[in-house]
Amino acid sequence: MKRGPSLTWRFAAMVGLLLVLVLVSSGGFWLSALSRDSAAMRESRFQFSLNSVRAAMEGGLHLGLLLPGLPGAQTLIDRHRTEDRDILSIDVFDDAGRILFSTDSGGVAALVPDAWRAPCLAARQAPWQGEDDIGALQCLSLVNGFDKTVGGVVMRYRTATRTDLLSVLLQRWHAGAALWLVLLAAAGGLGWLAYRRVERRLDGARASLLAGGAAAGATGLALAASTAGQTLPGQDVSSALAERERELDVADREADRLDDLDLG
Repeated sequence: MKRGPSLTWRFAAMVGLLLVLVLVSSGGFWLSALSRDSAAMRESRFQFSLNSVRAAMEGGLHLGLLLPGLPGAQTLIDRHRTEDRDILSIDVFDDAGRILFSTDSGGVAALVPDAWRAPCLAARQAPWQGEDDIGALQCLSLVNGFDKTVGGVVMRYRTATRTDLLSVLLQRWHAGAALWLVLLAAAGGLGWLAYRRVERRLDGARASLLAGGAAAGATGLALAASTAGQTLPGQDVSSALAERERELDVADREADRLDDLDLG
């Protein structure tokens, strides 16, 4: 008869499957958290650049300079654009929405979209964020020394791609490997404890079965030995019937002898 896999192998396979599920699920959670952290870091990086541009320009405005005549404004935004390849463009516009400085030479004198202008001019504390066809954007208002909003600066940048996520993953692979090793060790330890508990129960059940089988065998041998020297009830009945038949035969023969004597 063909036997299936033992309970030990089935239990090992179950523990192995559990470990795979733990690793896959933990890996998914880790990648999701890594993706969120990467996106947050990108947004923080662009926000830092945007705040740097605004701080430099508002420094000139607080000195009484007008926004269109700020010296070094074009050089400032060009430098930030060059330092970060993910930045698509930086535009500085007045309160009417007309672009005064831009990293795109063809953008000067153009108008920023109305959907951007109003929220940008209102964004004094935290940047206003939006999206366009090719990326995302952040913008802040520019305030002069009289606490008047005179314009704004908008920064457009490309959104994160799988390549960016892969780059972050390669930088933090050791953290993921350490997490997986910890989870693997924890799951393996729990699986081993569970296996040992089941094994002890199986050993106890096996010992009980062996003890019961030995006791049953000893009882059978004792019964066989006790009945070997005794006459069974069936044997008593057979002997009695044979004796009765012999008595009847003797009686028949005596009756026949008496009949013969009478005839004579």
